Amino acid sequence: AHNGILFNDLGFASGEYVLGVPVVTRLESRTAYAYAVDDLSKAYIANDPNHPDRENPYASKCIREYLFIRPFETLFILDRLESTAANVIKSFLLHVPGTPVISGDQVTYTNGANVLYCTGLTAGHTFKIVDEGGGISRIQDDIGGATQTMFMHLIQTGATGVDKVEARVVDNTNGWTITLTSASKGSAVITMNKGLTSTGGTFGYAATGIPAASALSDTVQKMTVTDNGPVWAGGAMGITQQAGDSTNKTNHNIRIVNHAGQLTAIIEGNPFPLTSGSMKLVDLKGCSVRAFTQEKPGAANTRFVTSGTGISAGIYFVRYRAGTIQEEVPFILLK
Repeated sequence: AHNGILFNDLGFASGEYVLGVPVVTRLESRTAYAYAVDDLSKAYIANDPNHPDRENPYASKCIREYLFIRPFETLFILDRLESTAANVIKSFLLHVPGTPVISGDQVTYTNGANVLYCTGLTAGHTFKIVDEGGGISRIQDDIGGATQTMFMHLIQTGATGVDKVEARVVDNTNGWTITLTSASKGSAVITMNKGLTSTGGTFGYAATGIPAASALSDTVQKMTVTDNGPVWAGGAMGITQQAGDSTNKTNHNIRIVNHAGQLTAIIEGNPFPLTSGSMKLVDLKGCSVRAFTQEKPGAANTRFVTSGTGISAGIYFVRYRAGTIQEEVPFILLK
């Protein structure tokens, strides 16, 4: 959990022993924002009952929500967390090269002509800076005192001197209203429901005046990655079937594992009927980041592998093409 959540200083279960990979449950891209929800819970649990030492004994649930406000170049993060005991310390992590500075609820990191602001929005949190050596610092924000925690942060980037986005959080008993304002770029209003399940929520942005809120998507917005970039649409993510394609695609699932510097995409289910095909890692702009190499074509649990070295954390798609079959699977890479 290099830039994820720690429970009592422990992250994900050991490597290939994770019970399951993170699952994207909500996803959409709009003019003013991009929104994604990722259930990371199974990544903390080991799939081997004979080796409980391979899992995180303090973690019960971890659901992370990202809301990127494009006009502000600002990322709002809500972590819905549950630990196995109230005295478990939950830690939000963010790594940077250099030395950040803490001032109250905000950490400032300057790199040349650019600046990053990380603001803690949840009462009772404590920032600290940890020197990891090699010129790398870890921004760590700790919170404890309850089994269930809704941990909120705001990360803004821009050129040095950029207008700071100011945040105000109002607790509405069953949820929160988060109002963001910029002196030069207007205002945005986010509403989020409380609880360990990600449901509902709204977002609105306006360059001037009062933002008009609209509901955040409760589904995964379909996206087709083309050579010219992504094409977003409504509906569920899945395999597209063209005319004349009789391949049975319902018995297969693509699972992605990030371990020891290698990304492995596993097509699970019955032996995959195609012995040739291509798989690529692509970013949200539709640009190819890395190609996978296929292992044991035509066998059950067909594997595609590539190096994860040099790839930044973020939201990506694994794109598989073979004949008339095409599939894009979203996932969030944490480092």
